[in-house]
Amino acid sequence: MNNPEMENTEPSLRKPQEGVTTSLKGRKEQVLLKNHELTNRCEVCNLEFEPKKSGQTCCSKKCYSKKWRVENLEHRKEYKKEYYHNGNPEYKEYCDMKSSLWLYRMSVAQYKDLLQKQEGHCALCDNKHDTNGYRLHVDHDHKCCDTRERQATCGTCNRGLLCGVCNRKLGFLEKFLQEFDLVKAKQGSWVFKALQYIYRYEVKM
Repeated sequence: MNNPEMENTEPSLRKPQEGVTTSLKGRKEQVLLKNHELTNRCEVCNLEFEPKKSGQTCCSKKCYSKKWRVENLEHRKEYKKEYYHNGNPEYKEYCDMKSSLWLYRMSVAQYKDLLQKQEGHCALCDNKHDTNGYRLHVDHDHKCCDTRERQATCGTCNRGLLCGVCNRKLGFLEKFLQEFDLVKAKQGSWVFKALQYIYRYEVKM
């Protein structure tokens, strides 16, 4: 008769079942279940993926974020509107500056860098940024790009930052230079500084 104890000591040759954790030489290995019949298609990018939980319709967090933004568009608008008026005042200032700089293809960071180079004041006078609640204007070459019809500039003709008074005076000076080739300006005067400013940015009159 066969000894039952001897039978139990024989090594098992049975194939481990799929999805069951087995131990081999002291190391645990997880047998991954790959069933291609359990794949879904992402609702955003239409790629095939294996869902990690039931009800998953997107393949990644990026696609899920895109889907959520589309489905909650009105909620996001109301939230931004409320946060704009009642939230952080620095955020309101950032949004106002960003909406005014799109015309010159300039970012808020580029504007602040240029303002820092000018030491916080107008390029032609000592008027500082945010004086009386007004920011310095972005000056550009009107011969290159015309913004009267609210068309964005090319971005390469931007010059410096000017206060409202200097911006208007410079416009009159440029019109004057179109009719007269030679202008004599006293050294240290505003016209002298304006002419140096124009030639510094290589504007051909």
